[in-house]
Amino acid sequence: MPRKGAKGKWNLKMSPDEWYSKPDPFNIFCSYEEDNKASIICSLLDYGGTGMDVGCGEGLFTERYTHMKDFIGMDISHIAIGRAKGRRHRAAYLQGDITFDYKNKEKVDTIILSEVLYYIKPELWERVSNNINKRLKKKGQFIISIGQYFTEEDIRKIFPWCEFDKVFKLPSEKYEYNLIMSGRKK
Repeated sequence: MPRKGAKGKWNLKMSPDEWYSKPDPFNIFCSYEEDNKASIICSLLDYGGTGMDVGCGEGLFTERYTHMKDFIGMDISHIAIGRAKGRRHRAAYLQGDITFDYKNKEKVDTIILSEVLYYIKPELWERVSNNINKRLKKKGQFIISIGQYFTEEDIRKIFPWCEFDKVFKLPSEKYEYNLIMSGRKK
């Protein structure tokens, strides 16, 4: 894992703050494909609950998830978090690294992990899985969006505590497909 022939992104030499040296470094803001993924994620969210967008970047899509009661955007880059805070919408933001046991100990109803996992070294995936599991309330919702680098089976192995019941394989201009999976904590 990841899929045979897929090039993992975890070998990037740039730090997260270097990625954000220019606004919207991943061209999310003007991408139909990214907007489509965010729309599907929105359709999966439970209304009225609490949530967290792990790896929120500049908060370009986090503001779409704020129809929930309380919502937190978290990213490793202090530059990205600074830009997200400047958007002035309802989400709260914190700088944090999901590979560590971060400061916010409150449990939430929903956690979104969108296009993040392949930036994390494989030896840290289990730690990420455990940290997400610890932050979700009992029967909490977990939504993951990932490019073609992982199969459904890969995601089920990395997050064995989640009972995934919704799986979307979206056509992609860049990849064979984009994978979105949603489920509940067992």
